[in-house]
Amino acid sequence: MEITLETSKRPPPTSAPPRPAGAKDAGDAQLRVVVVDSAEALEAHVSAWQDLAAQALEPNPFYEPWMLMPALRAFGKGQDLLFVFLYRDTPGAKARLCGFFPLHRRRLKKISLLGLWQHQHCFLCTPLLRKEDAVECLAAVVDWARRDRRGASILEFNQVSAEGGFHRSWIDFLQRHECFTFLQACHTRALWQPRADVDTYVNLALSSSGRQDFRRKRKRLGELGRLEFRSLEIGGDVERWLTQFLEVEASGWKGDQQTALAKIPEEREYFLEIGRAAFARGQLQMLGLFLDDKPIALKCNFLSGAGAFVFKPAYDESFARYSPGALLELDNMQLCHRSSPVPWMDSCTEPDHPLWNRLWMDRRPIQTILLSTGGTWGNLLVSLRPLLRWFGTWLRRKRPTSGQPAPS
Repeated sequence: MEITLETSKRPPPTSAPPRPAGAKDAGDAQLRVVVVDSAEALEAHVSAWQDLAAQALEPNPFYEPWMLMPALRAFGKGQDLLFVFLYRDTPGAKARLCGFFPLHRRRLKKISLLGLWQHQHCFLCTPLLRKEDAVECLAAVVDWARRDRRGASILEFNQVSAEGGFHRSWIDFLQRHECFTFLQACHTRALWQPRADVDTYVNLALSSSGRQDFRRKRKRLGELGRLEFRSLEIGGDVERWLTQFLEVEASGWKGDQQTALAKIPEEREYFLEIGRAAFARGQLQMLGLFLDDKPIALKCNFLSGAGAFVFKPAYDESFARYSPGALLELDNMQLCHRSSPVPWMDSCTEPDHPLWNRLWMDRRPIQTILLSTGGTWGNLLVSLRPLLRWFGTWLRRKRPTSGQPAPS
């Protein structure tokens, strides 16, 4: 397997970079590792990268080029980032991109670590892999990290799916290769999947008193004016939807604390750029609850593969007693059951979110795994992590609570 460091800013004549001069084939087909470290160098790979994303073993819009490259411009300054592409070279055929890993370097106990890059608006870090090449790509990126000077002693697979195709490939990889691993963290978050119809779903998800409460709130809200559920249609005014979303989100406590997207220039531009790009690609879903044409709750989803990923909800806090966000979600469920635009939606929230965990019945497991690339120090640290965790827990339990004397 050949390892190539690519830093050239000049794009190649095809969507996949050509083989370096003098390169030799090791067989009928092999994986080639190409590493880039700048936005300019990423441009050369966009066509092959997007093709990979469209056929990935598991979808992840946060790692698609139209979403990652704006994130790099907005949030990547000053970070030590590497982007690893795995191409399959077949004699007489165009190279095919089989895997993509965006990596961020940091240190763990003074040992070099490369983790999947996660910025503040990236809610899933599952790498993009082709189904038939997934296990080989995992082996190739570990081998690269062990051998290359820009690699690391430890790889961190953070915020990756703990079920489905990627997880099965991960298990197959571990079965075939002797690696030291440690499960750093694992949790579940709300996932939506349809039932026979919306009434069946709501009856299962909510108690009779809960359903009655939402009906009462909708009725009272409707008494204030004309209440409508709307969605952004093909050819709709995407700029107006995006602007309204920013305004509604900034109208509440996030605006007061200067944490709303509209209050931070780079985050505002990032949101507008990915929203426009997703709309142009048919991957943007925006839903709203409007009272007399004024938005009181809005939701932004990004579509990828067969599913949808919730980016952010926003609601007008002056209507909080009517739970407009929950009412909008109930309308969303009805839309999905009626026209079936997506078979599942990932909430992309924290594990104990009060709204999504109440309304959505299913759960998606997410995990973070440390993997040693095979060096002595990496093997030692990963092997010691369970002991270090136990020792830390033991110390916390032994530490006296506030106001109590330490045991003699």
